[in-house]
Amino acid sequence: MPGFVGKTLKNEISTMGRGASDLSAFFIAKCIGADEVIKISDVDGVYLNGQKVDRISVEELTKICSNGTHYEKPYSIIQLKALNYFNSKMTARVISHQHNDLQAQGTIIYAGEKHA
Repeated sequence: MPGFVGKTLKNEISTMGRGASDLSAFFIAKCIGADEVIKISDVDGVYLNGQKVDRISVEELTKICSNGTHYEKPYSIIQLKALNYFNSKMTARVISHQHNDLQAQGTIIYAGEKHA
């Protein structure tokens, strides 16, 4: 299902705007009790200060997204509202579409301060 299509209050089909695919993916994952969300992007992970981050906690990512930090390219940040649906049993992975492989390495986003 396309994650960016929705309906208005008048029941008209509309696009939901920037980041809506992230929001839909995390919302659906939470509803069905998914263990992992895989975000397929045009970059191979989350980048901070020009460096790819292999792992980042959802708390840290939420802080980064909410403080308006500007990032160097390449970068990938998940829609802040989507992180509201992230739960403690879930992980997320940001990977590049160029790999054509859902098992590709990227950046792992995990709940909590520490993750095994």
